[in-house]
Amino acid sequence: MEIKVEMDITDVEDIAKRQVPFVLARTLTDLGRETNEAVKKHAQEQYMIRRHWMMKGFRTQGARKNFLKSLVFHRDTYMGKHERGDFVRSMNGKLNAVPQTRDSGRTARASAELKRPNTFIKGRAIIRRKVRSRQYELLFKLTEEARYQPTLQMEEIAQEIVNRKADEVSDRHWLNLIE
Repeated sequence: MEIKVEMDITDVEDIAKRQVPFVLARTLTDLGRETNEAVKKHAQEQYMIRRHWMMKGFRTQGARKNFLKSLVFHRDTYMGKHERGDFVRSMNGKLNAVPQTRDSGRTARASAELKRPNTFIKGRAIIRRKVRSRQYELLFKLTEEARYQPTLQMEEIAQEIVNRKADEVSDRHWLNLIE
């Protein structure tokens, strides 16, 4: 069996010149969207979400042929503190509630914890008395200054998704272009 393929090189170069940036932009945009969904899922696992608008703040800016970058970000600037870790000071004599290590692994808001039974403020701490015992559990330290630990992990999640799915998404877009 013999197969012969003839192509004009100028046509192939023209197609490549026009279509490579388009395919790359589509690939980057799809990877950005997948990263955005993974970051949202991680945020729901990491934080106590009390208002739905916080999750709506995660955004993706798609790539274009002349701008080959897909951006994943949160529209509210305070979320940057959770991405990179940051030092904060309280204002107007208020105190920051710094979560302490807990068995559940999730951090909760101090105001929500205070509504639970057997939870109270003692000095500069929010404490809970364990049920049916005389043991106490430190939930939050109340401080004038606090350092946020980086917990959002957008960069790590994006790197993992690109390493895992870039070839698959790129191949899919090339196949769609050929068909």
